[in-house]
Amino acid sequence: MRESNKAMCFFPKNPETYPPEYFIGLLNSASYGKILKLINHTYSLQIRDIKKLPMIHLAQADKQLLIQTVQSIIQQQKKDSVYDYQSEQHTIDTIVQKYIS
Repeated sequence: MRESNKAMCFFPKNPETYPPEYFIGLLNSASYGKILKLINHTYSLQIRDIKKLPMIHLAQADKQLLIQTVQSIIQQQKKDSVYDYQSEQHTIDTIVQKYIS
């Protein structure tokens, strides 16, 4: 959640099927960012706002690519906190947009 003044944390019920990286990718995609702005136009997002979001189910190949992309971003940012992940973000946005439209 970009620039939120709250620390939110939730855990997937089935992390083998939907690991945390899956939700990190979805929630930080451009599509979900737009939906969140419609639900709550402030930067003060609440867990109730997150719960209102639609849960999309990606095809297995897209889900794996999303997860791998997020894991790659995390690994790169551990090495270099100012790592530019625009290319990976574009991949995430493209995957999610395919299921939102």
